[in-house]
Amino acid sequence: MKVNYLKNSINQSLKPLYFVTGEDAYLVDSALDIFKQYILGDMPELNLSIVEEGQLREVFNQAFMMPFMADYRLIIVKGLLSKTNDIDKNILKEYISNPSDTAVVVFVENSLDTVKEFKSDLVDYVDCSYLDLGECEQLLREYAGQHSIVADNAVYKMIVEYTDRDMSRATIEISKLADYKQGTITIEDVELMVTKDVEYAVFELSNAIGVGNSKKAMNVLASLIATNLSPMAILSTITNYYRRMLLFSLSDATVDELAKAYKIKPYAVDKARQSAKSYTQRNLKAIVDKLEEIEYMFKKGMYQEAMALNIAIYECLNIKRG
Repeated sequence: MKVNYLKNSINQSLKPLYFVTGEDAYLVDSALDIFKQYILGDMPELNLSIVEEGQLREVFNQAFMMPFMADYRLIIVKGLLSKTNDIDKNILKEYISNPSDTAVVVFVENSLDTVKEFKSDLVDYVDCSYLDLGECEQLLREYAGQHSIVADNAVYKMIVEYTDRDMSRATIEISKLADYKQGTITIEDVELMVTKDVEYAVFELSNAIGVGNSKKAMNVLASLIATNLSPMAILSTITNYYRRMLLFSLSDATVDELAKAYKIKPYAVDKARQSAKSYTQRNLKAIVDKLEEIEYMFKKGMYQEAMALNIAIYECLNIKRG
């Protein structure tokens, strides 16, 4: 289940064991806060254990200790299952078959693959992977309201896109905006105050090159340089993005299939395919070849970093113009 359904699920039926998985740190923290709020009561420090190393048997020994003046103990186990062997996994399976009725054990892992074999009626899974665009906007709108900020849908969409749907970053940007201005936030405020994710900036750069807007392309490039990334790191990111655009434009695979194959978010596949529409496949092949050539020449000492990056953008614009 998604983290936004966790409160209702706990109210209906509290499980003895949960697996919280996903890469969005904000959602993981939100899920853990919900467990603490609903389970620990008035004396959380007396019935909360956070485990990041050790043996699983020690974790379950704690689970069978009686809680202090409360119904349950809460044990949060972070990243331990990814380090376990088959013996530990069997210990976990034994616990699932006969869990403590006075403890809730929550395992936090990045990948669902680590824990998907432990399915049971006594277990539940909380999905903290990146949300889709609409879910991010709704969650961000609620968070902004807590900071006395109001805005229209376009503003929330822009913040979500600028932060690549990472709610940890998006909420930080909302806090920055709240410090800057109370009340109504505009698109101009977002453009002024919110730091763009590098991938999103490269998406903007490729779009500007795609329509031949050299001024916009150089402005986006300037914003990338202002992030303190090295010119070669920026060039490498641009090269990888164009390579992705070419591969995705040639593929008949679905968005989800490509996302899984390249270990990226479906949103990133959508953005790359959207950018690729401004180019022919011949354009993209020529640009990828040229960018790889410039990277090679830099490694051979023929270009300085800044020069290599500027030449790369010039060549991309030149190839697109035909």
